Amino acid sequence: SGECRYELAYSLINEIIHQCIVDNSRGFAIHAAAIGTERGAVLLPGTSGSGKSTLTTFLVSNGSNYLTDELVVLTPENHRILPLTRPFCIKRDGVGVLSTFMTFNASEIIEGSRGIMLPHRLVNRLFSACTPPLSLILFPVYQEGATVKLTKLSSALGCAKLIKCYVNARNIQDHGIGGLAEITRNTPIYRLDYGKFDGVYALLRKSFPHLF
Repeated sequence: SGECRYELAYSLINEIIHQCIVDNSRGFAIHAAAIGTERGAVLLPGTSGSGKSTLTTFLVSNGSNYLTDELVVLTPENHRILPLTRPFCIKRDGVGVLSTFMTFNASEIIEGSRGIMLPHRLVNRLFSACTPPLSLILFPVYQEGATVKLTKLSSALGCAKLIKCYVNARNIQDHGIGGLAEITRNTPIYRLDYGKFDGVYALLRKSFPHLF
């Protein structure tokens, strides 16, 4: 109901997401953002409202290649990322943050009371669709005033945290827990703490130069 373009677009995209998940038994559907190239991908899992979209927009504005800010399917055979590439969906709380690192015109976005949709090509003008292998799992944690810091996580803790963002377990044999455990055993996993964006990209580029 209603004529708000943001609400209409948001409802349409949510329906697409639902259809990608509801009967999907071919891979692990993860609520996560992702960036990367054919050399490898960085998965940024998180629940709704965790700031995935704003952080991903920042990383892409600094040169990373955009894949998604919402959903990926990880293939069980070779752990490649199949992303749902949608516009950046920035909640109202995060809209002001965007102005600290980028500018855009009102005519270029779709806006509603809950937030905005920002076409990803405004940020990633050289966008190229790809399905890269998973190379890094990065759990972002925003805390006001926090120092930018990377902390390596064990595969067990990483698996437990990833399960919280795993949305199609009922479709997978044995709920896919063994498959997720294999992924986390073979992928570096880190927690990223930050209280502002200053220093975030520099730290990631220094720590993972082949991905940033």
